[in-house]
Amino acid sequence: MPDEIPAQPSKGFFKPPEYSTAHADKFFAILEGRFRQHKVEDELDKFLTLATAVPFDELPEAAGILVRRPPEESPYTKLKAAILENLRPKDYDALRKRMKAIPLGSMKPTEFLNRLRSIADENTLANPIFKTDLLAVWRDAMPSEWRHVLIVEPDIDEAAKKADVLYQYQPPQEVNDARAIVAAASAPAPPAALRPSMNYEQRFAALEAAMKTMTEAFNLSQVDDNRGRQPKRDDSNRGRRFNRSKSRPRRSQSRDKATNDSTLCFYHDRFGARARQCQEGCRLFPKADAVQPSSGN
Repeated sequence: MPDEIPAQPSKGFFKPPEYSTAHADKFFAILEGRFRQHKVEDELDKFLTLATAVPFDELPEAAGILVRRPPEESPYTKLKAAILENLRPKDYDALRKRMKAIPLGSMKPTEFLNRLRSIADENTLANPIFKTDLLAVWRDAMPSEWRHVLIVEPDIDEAAKKADVLYQYQPPQEVNDARAIVAAASAPAPPAALRPSMNYEQRFAALEAAMKTMTEAFNLSQVDDNRGRQPKRDDSNRGRRFNRSKSRPRRSQSRDKATNDSTLCFYHDRFGARARQCQEGCRLFPKADAVQPSSGN
C-alpha cells in the first residue's frame, strides 16, 4: 500500500531518545547528535527514526498526516517543523523579534541571559521552542571569538557561566577592539581547534589556549600604546635649556674679547663705529667733540 512505511530506517539504526513535549528542544538536540554520531544523513532515514520515536497520539494533526503520507522532499525537516509548530507560544513571532532586538551592551553574559528571559511569561519560559531560540539568540550576541568555546555546551546556564569567566578577562567591547590587533598579530591561529577528528574536550582546551594567546596579544598592544602616548615635553624642555646654557657663554666670550681695550666706553665697546653715543674718558670722545661746530664761525 502507498500509505505504508517501513518500521525502521534502512541503515544507521539506533535507539532514539525518549520524547517529551515539555522537553522537545532537548529531544531534538540529542536525536540530531546521534544522527551525526551514526552518520545518518539521508532525510528519509531521519524521518523514519523520528516517526517511530514520537508516540502517534502526541503528534499534532499536521504531523500525523505527514507520518501516514511521507513527503517526497525533505520528509524529516517537514515533520520536525510540524511538530515544533504546534508547540509555538501565542504571538511568538513578536516575542522573538523583541528578544533579538535587545542589545548586549556592557552586560555580563549571565545578566544578558536574564534580560532575555525577563520578556517572557512563565509558560513561555518552559516552552521548548522558546528555549531553543533563547540559546540561539543569546549565543549569537556573544563575541565571535567566544562562540567556538560556548558551542560545545548545550545547557544555556552553564554556557553563560563559562562566558562570564571570559568576560572577566576581556569584556565584549575589548574583544571587538582587539580583532584588528589579533588579525595582524604574528601569533599562529588555532587550526587544531577546527579539526573534526578532535573530541569536545580537546577542542575546548585548544580554544582556551587560543583565547589566552589573544588576550596576551591585546594586553601587550595596550602597553605599547600607552608608552607611545607619554608626553615628551620634559625632554624637549631639557634640550631647550641646554641650548640656551650653551649659547650664553659664547655671547659672554665675545663681549670679553671686545673689552680688552679699556680705553673704549661702553657704547664703542659694544657697537664699534656704529655707536651713536659716547662717554667721557673714551679715547674716541675727543673726536666726537671735534666734529662739533664752533659758535664763533
